[in-house]
Amino acid sequence: MLARLYTDIYCPKFMSGILEKTPLFLKVNGLRRFGGRFAKGLPDALVKSYPAFGLEYLRRLALAGDRESKLAAFLWSGKKFCELVGENLDADVNSIYAFNGAALELFISAKNRGCTLYLEQTIAPLQVEDGLLSEEVERYPGWEEIPAGGEALARSLLREREEWRLADTIICGSAFVKDSIGAVGGPLEKCVVVPYGLSIAGEFAVRKHPGSARKLRVLTVGRIGLRKGIPYVVEAASRLRDIAEFRIAGPLQLLPAAKKTVEDEISVSGLVPRSEMAAYYQWADILLQPSICEGSATVSYEGMMHGLPVICTPNTGSVVRDGKEGFIVGLRDVDAIVDSIRKLNQSGGLLEEMSRNARERIQHFSLDEYARRLLGVVRGV
Repeated sequence: MLARLYTDIYCPKFMSGILEKTPLFLKVNGLRRFGGRFAKGLPDALVKSYPAFGLEYLRRLALAGDRESKLAAFLWSGKKFCELVGENLDADVNSIYAFNGAALELFISAKNRGCTLYLEQTIAPLQVEDGLLSEEVERYPGWEEIPAGGEALARSLLREREEWRLADTIICGSAFVKDSIGAVGGPLEKCVVVPYGLSIAGEFAVRKHPGSARKLRVLTVGRIGLRKGIPYVVEAASRLRDIAEFRIAGPLQLLPAAKKTVEDEISVSGLVPRSEMAAYYQWADILLQPSICEGSATVSYEGMMHGLPVICTPNTGSVVRDGKEGFIVGLRDVDAIVDSIRKLNQSGGLLEEMSRNARERIQHFSLDEYARRLLGVVRGV
């Protein structure tokens, strides 16, 4: 449905063919996970890809040893991608939809041609993210190396604001993203919130409290570092040993001592391909995502689809309603996390009710519903 908006869709689709035809690659977790992100429904006739660019981007990311180096890789890839797409744009194109960080040069050339420009801001502004992460580093020294910003960060901040200036509409996945743009003086009047959607498959059973059979199972998902609020998960796990067991599905991006601290309290599964995540959601009774900074975390949608009550912060950018499908807890509020899990443990009826609510609510966030909302914005409805 969304493809009807475009004359062309530009993406590194070539990687899927490599993954599918090379069994050895599928044995490597990172590549298996990458393959799971391939959208097989994209019509070949509308897709243009740049294999050499894609491989060079992956090479630069792999060599990036710190955040500054990764930002430099992002800057290179965003500029290069815009140049490649710009070289192939048809003369009659009248609208451009691009993502933050990979829009600037394309927007500059398209603006001169009178195109309507849509920018999707996939996460809170870099200034907000950088500020929140700096606070976390101060609170938890020795957990993760996030060096102070240098030239790449400064250039990235300028690039982001220039993209906002040129865009006609900025599409945000959550109110948190929109509010964050306003908080740093961005063009709030251009922003509109369009929550994401997902492919809703399967009729997952409503969760019921396990009773005395076992402890509650609490799952956290993603590349786990300070941005995901991992210290607060660890503290909650330590305080709830009597009633709950915790598991992380994702790699730890932490220094050795902090990694050991996490592993002493929580079972860590490492990188899990998206195609294998269903088993983890089915294992769990509760999804815990106390994120410091996100856009609109896909895992919160997935947890709801599997009938999990979700405990998260406003900065997770979820579509969870506090007290309905789970609990929205304050940023860095471990007491609220602990209280929420204890409430779900003390009242089996509450866990079941929130599970049922989650399954009902997620029906409003299917891919078709997402397409309807997004098309409404693009068409000015």
